[in-house]
Amino acid sequence: MVIIDVKTRSAKSFLKDASSLIDFNPHGYGIINDKSVFAGDYIDPISLTGTDPANIIFRNTLRYFDSDGTLKRTYQIPFPTEPDAFSGIGQGDGFMEVKAIPNDPFGRSYAAVNNYQKRISACIMSFFPDGKRVLMTFQMRFVLLFDISKPKKPVILHVFDFCSDRALDHIQIQVPDSDQVSTFPEFCAKNNNRIGAHIIHHPKGENRFIVVNYFLHFGLAQFSGTRTVHAFKLNKDLTNPIYDIKHQLASFDIKFIDKSLSGSCYETKTCAKKLKVLHVGNALWPTYLIRQEFYKAYENDLEMNQVNIFMCFHPAAMCEMFMPFNRTLIVIASTRYELGRYGKEDWINWNKNLQIIATNPRNVVAGNNLYDAEYIRYFTGIKAIVLPSLCAYTNVSYAPKIKKPFLITPIHGKEFPIEFTLNLTNALQRLKVSINVSHLREVYKDHYEYSQLVQHPGIIYVPYQVSLMSLFEQYRMNIPLFFPSLELLTEWHYKYHVVRERTWGGIFESLKNSSILPGVLNSNIPDPNNEFDRDAIRYWLKFADFYQWPYITYFNSIDDLVVKLNNTNLMEISQNMKAHNTIVKRKLHEQWRQILEKIN
Repeated sequence: MVIIDVKTRSAKSFLKDASSLIDFNPHGYGIINDKSVFAGDYIDPISLTGTDPANIIFRNTLRYFDSDGTLKRTYQIPFPTEPDAFSGIGQGDGFMEVKAIPNDPFGRSYAAVNNYQKRISACIMSFFPDGKRVLMTFQMRFVLLFDISKPKKPVILHVFDFCSDRALDHIQIQVPDSDQVSTFPEFCAKNNNRIGAHIIHHPKGENRFIVVNYFLHFGLAQFSGTRTVHAFKLNKDLTNPIYDIKHQLASFDIKFIDKSLSGSCYETKTCAKKLKVLHVGNALWPTYLIRQEFYKAYENDLEMNQVNIFMCFHPAAMCEMFMPFNRTLIVIASTRYELGRYGKEDWINWNKNLQIIATNPRNVVAGNNLYDAEYIRYFTGIKAIVLPSLCAYTNVSYAPKIKKPFLITPIHGKEFPIEFTLNLTNALQRLKVSINVSHLREVYKDHYEYSQLVQHPGIIYVPYQVSLMSLFEQYRMNIPLFFPSLELLTEWHYKYHVVRERTWGGIFESLKNSSILPGVLNSNIPDPNNEFDRDAIRYWLKFADFYQWPYITYFNSIDDLVVKLNNTNLMEISQNMKAHNTIVKRKLHEQWRQILEKIN
């Protein structure tokens, strides 16, 4: 174990007496708050050069070192004890990773073994700075996200499966050490579902992380994997539409059964327990067989037989799962309704099922914004209604404080965020306007309270999506909002693709000039997924929430933004928003009353 000083470009041994350590083959390590170190012993490397995989020696030891490198204690871990729990390769556990839990008052660490649960597994970990979540690669196939706010009882929030995720179905990869081309499903089928998920890196303060699919290609360890690198994006939005609906309908004497597979379910204490058939690995895109299994599993379930209404939001296509139960279905798309149905055949089948759902008068098909309602109509002909989120649960209102800055929400686009910030800084200086503007994620690194947000004079958007739960919340809190005009945002999106999450092509960084399915409306209506036509972009952006709501301030240039930040009567705008929110709440309550009355 070596300490490297980057400034002096020098290295020295961390260990006080390295020669006294027996069978020491360190791999992972964790630095505790007092600078002491936990290290795990992984493998005897010489044993990889033999001829029999059964003779590979995995180490069973963890070692604790003082901050000066003195060995304080060695732990022998005879784990597991069940004879069938190993992978069948070699002997012992193999501690590949040890990581200290950040900010843990007891100085605890997690140690992950390589040779357990019948499959070789890397289990490399990357902690969030607050020590409440951790990412981990698992079984050379999965990426896991855990809630570790209770370290003794970690909870899986999300599972990404390289072998079954539909987003990878048609991505071509070169087979290592050959000229052949394959796809992830094909590679998994031929390699015992081992794609080599190994290294994981989550830079501090980023909402992205990287996974490297390469394990080891040496001696008896022939696990080269796909040799690919993947960038993932984390969703930091801790709100969700079902939480809002529960709050909206609280006065209607409705009981909700919410067994969530969402990555943020722990925030609302709704994470699914003992769910049959479905799990985070298959719920987003269940096959026909899985849907059949689900129906059989719940056909005579006592709790399920109490249900009168199924509500589906994110994904809206989840209602395909509930069609056989012959109950009322309320489909409310909170984003593009084909979420989880990315393939042509899956999307066609979902359209047919949604049309069947829409023909039954007791069912409801809606968007929680006009964009998604029009998007559904474009591809299905269904006249979806608009049932917006209310988000009245914040319980706070605009109360600006002196010296608090205007906030800029996260901006997407590869070059545009820097360009926007530079142009705004230059405009403030050139126009000699002295106001404080900061990026939201610089002021609030990981999380903010609603009571903190209302203290800022206003929020500036270059939106990355056409509808956002956080935008509903901010409008309901009567916070003045600043958006580029429709013409300006159209131009910025055409050049920089700033409204990145408007289309799946934008999210998956595979921009298209057309959809994989044709629309069913008048041919004069442009394709919503055409990212290369200004007229199409402008036509569809006009349906975005921020161009439908009153009392939002629009700017036509960066200079115009600076002028309006300086001259706008913010309190007057906030009062107008407050009055409008009262009307929205009353109308939405009446809309839901009529829907529920019709169903009953």
